[in-house]
Amino acid sequence: MPNQFYHLCKALNRPLSSSMRNILTGYVMTYNFDPERWYEKEYSVLEILREKGNITDIEFEEQCSKLLNRYEEMLSRLDGTYQLPK
Repeated sequence: MPNQFYHLCKALNRPLSSSMRNILTGYVMTYNFDPERWYEKEYSVLEILREKGNITDIEFEEQCSKLLNRYEEMLSRLDGTYQLPK
């Protein structure tokens, strides 16, 4: 991926700086996103909820299954390139 990009835009009802901040934030968040770390954090939240008694063991297993499915779907969509939203 090149380290430069050119963007031509017209600021309508907000300053150009706001638009650029949104675009660049989206780029950085996508570029630096670590799906394994995301999964570990989400899983640890489920473990804490189970330890505190907020969810049962059965609910924990169901939520872990859903989490794993979301993680696998996410990995299938990530191809390493950033695409601007349409």
